[in-house]
Amino acid sequence: DMTFYGTDGKATTKHVDVPPTVRYTIDVNALGLGMTSLHGVVLRSASGQGFVAEQTIFARNYSTLRSTEGLAQ
Repeated sequence: DMTFYGTDGKATTKHVDVPPTVRYTIDVNALGLGMTSLHGVVLRSASGQGFVAEQTIFARNYSTLRSTEGLAQ
């Protein structure tokens, strides 16, 4: 489950099924949430299984601006 927090205080939760041992990419802009570049997100495993998450911010020419990784505890 992904809960997105916008700068307007709005929170939106989306559920995504990801099979084990699969790398899954989510284009936040394609979700249609209207998020600006300033937003927060909390990821939670609905099954209780651990996962590794990475957020990569891209420039308009698709070059990487920055990347942040996290490990579910």
